[in-house]
Amino acid sequence: MATLSTDVNFISDGVTQVYNVGSVYSAADSYTTVVYVNSTLQTAGVDYTYNNTAQQIIFVTAPVKNSAIVVVS
Repeated sequence: MATLSTDVNFISDGVTQVYNVGSVYSAADSYTTVVYVNSTLQTAGVDYTYNNTAQQIIFVTAPVKNSAIVVVS
């Protein structure tokens, strides 16, 4: 069971597609991740994937430079 922790925040550089979220979702799966880019909910499997083993969010396309990325715990 995943434990509650704080949200993880990033600012996009316009190039990076892989973000290390650490243990925020280490016990979860890709269906429980909630990711927002500039307050717009992203769709798992369409906009990004979650790699539980590597503890990473991988965007299909890098978010636009200076976009606020929030991974909700």
